[in-house]
Amino acid sequence: MSTDNVTIYSLADELGVSAATVSRALNNSPRISEKRRLQVKDLAEKRGFQLRAFAPRMTNICLLVVRSNDATKMISDYTAEVLNGASRYCQENEVELSLFSATRDKLNNMNVVKELFRRSADGVILLNSNKKCTFIEQFEKVKVPYCCLLSDNPAFPDHTLTVDNKNLAQRAVDYLLQLGHRNIAYIYSAPSNPGQLDRLQGYRNAHTRSGHPINEALIPSPKPYQSSSGLEMGYQATTKLLQTNPEVTAIFTASSELADGVLLACNRKGLRIPEDISLLVCDNPPRSEYSCPPLSVVDIANDRFGAAAAAWVHQQLQGQQTHVPSEPWMKANLILRESTAPPRSK
Repeated sequence: MSTDNVTIYSLADELGVSAATVSRALNNSPRISEKRRLQVKDLAEKRGFQLRAFAPRMTNICLLVVRSNDATKMISDYTAEVLNGASRYCQENEVELSLFSATRDKLNNMNVVKELFRRSADGVILLNSNKKCTFIEQFEKVKVPYCCLLSDNPAFPDHTLTVDNKNLAQRAVDYLLQLGHRNIAYIYSAPSNPGQLDRLQGYRNAHTRSGHPINEALIPSPKPYQSSSGLEMGYQATTKLLQTNPEVTAIFTASSELADGVLLACNRKGLRIPEDISLLVCDNPPRSEYSCPPLSVVDIANDRFGAAAAAWVHQQLQGQQTHVPSEPWMKANLILRESTAPPRSK
């Protein structure tokens, strides 16, 4: 065979491996075993393949956004914040960041590892994973470095970086109860999202611990495959809630986008925040501080979590840190602003 005809594809064919494996071996990727790396390089040298023609390939970390269905919005507030944080870390450390999104069912029925290899991804940050994401077993089988971020995933605790959603929600509702509120609504949008369900459990735990009864009518249940946006859903749920339960004096939302809908619904109904309705929100996007009024929030540092997840996956790729990161800031804080106050009857 002429050396002019030698390519990574011909080398891959001769070795019975993929072209991606040959490329990674020639570029000393940590994903390739030493035995395979030497085998590829030995054959390349025998065939006269010019290694110097290949520039070193940058490490690539893929942010994989799992959607519940095709209508689910891919880039929510928290996804955008995570993406910003991961991107910042990657830029500072000369790592490539790619983005991939698909429904959970599609991922469960495809060779995800093969697709990630096709995209030259070396490690993965998973958003919105849950126990129904069986495709994660593929990562375990071939030892792909990964992190399930801000998604409680009991099947893979050693690869899960998240917050204690039950505890943070309980603290938030405890605060509203301490202000004197007794008719507190909880609005959420994703009945299959472990984080939002854990926040619901925290809401329940706060009522149980305080001895106050839980009014199920104040917990609007979203449909399993709701296609509306968080803004629309928050607006619709709040409008209906206030029509049927005018005694509501406080609302706790599972996300900032739902809070946008609550603000709109209250405004159109002529209700003032916090004079008529107190509003407490999970997540703290920049606009929260500049809303009218500024919003009280459970501050989950999504941006910093994105950077921490990228750093963790990068360290796994380098054979360094393998345990779940733990820092004081990873415990969500309650930031009190002007959207919460004692109930109107006080």
